[in-house]
Amino acid sequence: MEEIEIIEETPLSLSEVKKLIKKKEKEGEEPNFRMARTLEYISFFKEINEKKSEELKKKITSLNIPRMKEDILVKILDILPKSTDELKMIMQGHTLTISKENMEKIVKAVKEVYK
Repeated sequence: MEEIEIIEETPLSLSEVKKLIKKKEKEGEEPNFRMARTLEYISFFKEINEKKSEELKKKITSLNIPRMKEDILVKILDILPKSTDELKMIMQGHTLTISKENMEKIVKAVKEVYK
């Protein structure tokens, strides 16, 4: 069996994963078991809008929040917190602390994009 070498790890939001799987299907690749299960998992959350997700990602990135990492941003894109309390729950698993002002900016951006 071939040894697989991981070159780079990049966090992807659910909308990005869905887009990549759909691209593979359009190229004629037959979805394997993992691809099918992933699409099934994604469908349980909500209707994912790729354009809105990209717009929100740009908006949050433009806020220039100190030490905001890509993996936290991806969680925000997937969960779409509607309040600062929901955002705090997302942040609990990370060592990053965000000021109340920045949390309010993030929640405001989510509400603006997903009205």
